[in-house]
Order: sequence, then structure tokens, then C-alpha cells
Amino acid sequence: MKSIRVVAAIIKDKDKILATKRSYGEFKGGWEFPGGKIEEGEDKKTALIREIKEELNANIEIDSYFATINYTYPNFHMIMDCYICSIDDFAINEEIHDEAKWLTKDELDSVNWLAADEKIVNKLKIYLSSKIAVSACLLGGNCRYNGKNNYNEEIEHLLKDKEVYKICPEVLTGLSIPRKPVEI
Repeated sequence: MKSIRVVAAIIKDKDKILATKRSYGEFKGGWEFPGGKIEEGEDKKTALIREIKEELNANIEIDSYFATINYTYPNFHMIMDCYICSIDDFAINEEIHDEAKWLTKDELDSVNWLAADEKIVNKLKIYLSSKIAVSACLLGGNCRYNGKNNYNEEIEHLLKDKEVYKICPEVLTGLSIPRKPVEI
């Protein structure tokens, strides 16, 4: 199966994120974060700057790395590196996109995202939240049935600068640590 490497810009303006709708090809009508393929000899950031110039007729400022998504479509596997970016003004290239919208966190589910981009949307909901509840075991709390944890560095990274409420649903219901594993 063919594998392609792409970059995407998560363009942020205060509490809003820019979404663009494809105007051509097999994914016509699907919403995505603007960006595209990395050309031979190009680094990721150079590719992203070039792609945004082509798609939005704009210069972007790349603020920070956000996430890498691996997704397998029926005809190819895609690895997408995503960056939080900012932009002053833009004009969409209608050969690539026929619509653009600024969406708040609560509006992110209002468009029909392409499958790979949908994985980014779920991470963005956390990124755009100021307060969030998280299972304590994911942040290193030894509250699993066996007295250990499921620490996840990626989740800790997403929660940076957030007001975090660590909870353990099992402990809240009165289960002990350690305890017998429960099966569904």
C-alpha cells in the first residue's frame, strides 16, 4: 500500500480554528485542516509554508508542533504532522477549497471532517478547553485494579496549561486498590 507524508496547519485565532472544505478529487466536500504533501527534499515546516501559500494565498507563522496522525484510507496510508499556526489574512484558492469557516471548540463537530482530520479534532477539543477531568491512572496515579497506572505522556502534553481534575471512577465508587479485575 502506498504511504504518503503530509503536513497540516491548525490555524488558530483566539478561540477559533480554521476549517477548509475540499473542492476537488475523491475527498471533495470533506472538511480538513489546510496543508498537503511534503515534496522531495522539503522539510515539514517548509512544506507547510508552501502549501498554505498555495491553498490560502497567505503567509503563516508556525507556533508549535501539535500531533502526528497515522491513518489508513482504502487506497493509501497517510502520516500527517500537524502544527498550531497563526495567520493574518487569507483568500482561499477555489481550485483546492470552496469554503472556509472559523469554528469554536463547540462548533468543531458541525462540519463533516475527513477521517484523518477527525482524529485531530478530538485532540483539539482538549487543547481548546481550560478545564478538563482526566482519569488519574493516565497521569501516573497508581489506582488501577493492580495498583499500577496507565501513564500516557501524550495526554500529559495535551493538558499542559490546563486546570486538570484527576479522578478515578472506580475509586469514587468505593472499589479498593488493588482489586480483582472486572471483565465486560
